[in-house]
Amino acid sequence: MQRLTGLFILLLSSSLIAQVYQTAGPPLTDRKPPSTLSVDRGTVVQGSLESLLSRDDNVLQVGELAGTDPLRVAVSFREVGHFTHVIFFGRCEGTPTHEFHMEIFNVGHSAWDPLYPEITSDNDSRWHLLGIGDHTSDYVSNGVVMLRFRHISSGIKSHNLIVDYVALGS
Repeated sequence: MQRLTGLFILLLSSSLIAQVYQTAGPPLTDRKPPSTLSVDRGTVVQGSLESLLSRDDNVLQVGELAGTDPLRVAVSFREVGHFTHVIFFGRCEGTPTHEFHMEIFNVGHSAWDPLYPEITSDNDSRWHLLGIGDHTSDYVSNGVVMLRFRHISSGIKSHNLIVDYVALGS
């Protein structure tokens, strides 16, 4: 059994719960890894899809572009039936005012829904467990779920998104 330290829980609505684990990972056993990776905006410094499949030192590092819309990194998951959480281990490197959003595509509204908490700049990676409650049908289309990281303010080339693990879980 893993010991959880530094657990923070935020109740964001009647069904969305976000938890941030500072050291040990979330206690979910049924996990679905991503199938594809797409960097729509930003520069891959190191890593690939394989970097997201296990928690190790093989990380995906994507640098921001300068100016507006500086970073968008998307992953998709295939053969998904049901899930209750998005799990990731990572951080963003930059100034405290730079925030990244993690978003999930809502197939009913054809729009990206924000997941919480916002990923703020930090020197240490954290485990993030983001609950979606019983809203699986809002996000699964023909067995596919799409998730993305997006920088919401102007970018600076020296800032990075670091992701070491991402999965869907239940």
